[in-house]
Amino acid sequence: MASVLILPARGLAAIEKPVALLPLMGVPVLDHLLAGLTPSPFREISFFFSGCPEAIEETYEKSKLFLFPVKPGLEDQFILRRASIEQTTLVLHEGVLLALDWQAALRTHREGRHPLTLILSQGGVPAAYILEPGVSDPCRVPCQIIRARGFGDASTPSGYLALHREAISGRLGIHLPGKEVSPGIWIEEGAQVHPRAELFGDCWLSSQSRVERECRLRDSFLEGEARLERGATLGGSVVLGKTRLGKATHWNEQVLHHSFAVGRKVDEVTENKVLEEWGKRGFPSFPLDALIAAFALLLLSPLLILIALLIALDSPGPVFYSQLRVGQRKGRSLIPFDLYKFRTMRLDADREREEPSGGIFYKPKEDPRVTRIGRFLRKTSLDELPQLVNVLKGDIRLVGNRPLPVYEADLLKEAWQRVRFQAPAGITGLWQISGRSELSDVERLAMDSYYAVSRSPLGDLGILFRTIPVLFTHRGAR
Repeated sequence: MASVLILPARGLAAIEKPVALLPLMGVPVLDHLLAGLTPSPFREISFFFSGCPEAIEETYEKSKLFLFPVKPGLEDQFILRRASIEQTTLVLHEGVLLALDWQAALRTHREGRHPLTLILSQGGVPAAYILEPGVSDPCRVPCQIIRARGFGDASTPSGYLALHREAISGRLGIHLPGKEVSPGIWIEEGAQVHPRAELFGDCWLSSQSRVERECRLRDSFLEGEARLERGATLGGSVVLGKTRLGKATHWNEQVLHHSFAVGRKVDEVTENKVLEEWGKRGFPSFPLDALIAAFALLLLSPLLILIALLIALDSPGPVFYSQLRVGQRKGRSLIPFDLYKFRTMRLDADREREEPSGGIFYKPKEDPRVTRIGRFLRKTSLDELPQLVNVLKGDIRLVGNRPLPVYEADLLKEAWQRVRFQAPAGITGLWQISGRSELSDVERLAMDSYYAVSRSPLGDLGILFRTIPVLFTHRGAR
């Protein structure tokens, strides 16, 4: 009876378990590997594990695997085992997933009358050896080579990602649990996917995964209890375990594990000395903002109730609307939060949003998605009154730079543009009293950057008082 020796792979950084136990479509890689060997004559299987022996033993407690602990990274243990093995032996790494006709491979091996057959992937990387008794040093004996396809190495992040892509495309021939909701997209029963989340390309979501609204997944895979919070973007990545991706986080071509520290990733910017000093000072605390907001909400409560009734009568849907916005920066991370407004558009109007074609802050004069009452609320800026609740929560101030939607914040790549995030976000600000939508993108950004490095309590008070006549004249409102 032929035997198999499975040697340890190097393993993935920050994931403390053997590569063979990493999940692939909800099942350990080793299970897929063993399934690939089922039609072959190889029956006696010895697995040399290099870490987490308890996990291996617990997973395969009742199996016929022979388990041998080895030192991490020691991949030539089969040489030490050759003395006790007197049968044709297959040697491979634990990270390799096999989808090969082993009957034909073994027949070719024997017909060639070689003591060693080396099986290579299409890229030429060694994947497995077939040894005959008496081969103590496979590197110094004549051998024949079989070119093979349908396997990969999961011991590196790029290899692990490639395995998932091959599995979802069907090239590995493994069973895909779950329901295919569209070509290439599989969602297991129990997974929670918000209707306003978007999935593209090849994706697979486990039964315990959760995807909140405005998330975007492309060629990505969620294993275990992975959770994507509102606005998170995932491209070509695998999320394992209990990993939580925070609001508006962006990840591309990554293998993510719950031991990672997760936060919003932004481009590194170089700031001048003045801004560095300003950042060290931090923002002065204005408890007066919260007091004014609370008083205004109490005073305006009849008006707020009236507006809510008009919106409910005008069009179906919720009265309030929240959008993920980016307010300011802490270190190199942009801080997202939910900004509250009265709803001024039709229900699910976000799905009809087109990418900005007239600039970063482009807003059309006549937007067909806006409701009748919504046009009036926008013209008078009454739709922004619920933002007083954001002031109470501490998300924004009465005066500051306008918080941007995530997609707009992502368009600001240059250092001078991102200076605006040095200042706190606010309901009103410098460019709101200087022309609003009549200003160009450059003018707005320049004013935001200027405000960030020159703001003061007295200046904020002046902006607040100058906002009142702007509201009554409706200048630049859309």
